[in-house]
Amino acid sequence: MMMGAQDSLPQKVKERGERGKEKRKERICLKKEM
Repeated sequence: MMMGAQDSLPQKVKERGERGKEKRKERICLKKEM
């Protein structure tokens, strides 16, 4: 049980990191277009 909970936590953090990177890319693209 504990191992499974520990495995799911890093996955959520990774997903958040990936989403953050995508948002940053979108912001950079918007700034370039402006």
